[in-house]
Amino acid sequence: MEDPDDVGVDQIARWLGERAKKNARLSAIVENASLFDDLRTHPGWKKLFELVEREEKKFLDDITRRLWEHPANPPTVEEIEFHKGFQQGALWVLKHPEWALSSLRKAARAAWLLEQNQAIDAEEALE
Repeated sequence: MEDPDDVGVDQIARWLGERAKKNARLSAIVENASLFDDLRTHPGWKKLFELVEREEKKFLDDITRRLWEHPANPPTVEEIEFHKGFQQGALWVLKHPEWALSSLRKAARAAWLLEQNQAIDAEEALE
């Protein structure tokens, strides 16, 4: 068995590609993962980012309006925190598409290592 630290990305990609040919679900994951490489430069990514920023401004404007127009019935702290958390999460994801690609690479490497360990266990059982 090869040393896991010496295994290149290309070897894992070939292994994953062979597996994806036999598994439709894995094939779809691999196909979708390849889209992450160019996300930041894709026009749709920029539009999505702008949409999330617009929604944040819209929500803040709505809170301000509700506070001024209906001071007896202000937005709850929970409502504000929920929207704040959602906005922060959405913006973080949009600013860091490389984390999605990195996670997929780690998952592929882990799957490859598991298969290598299973192959060793099978060989040892035959001895």
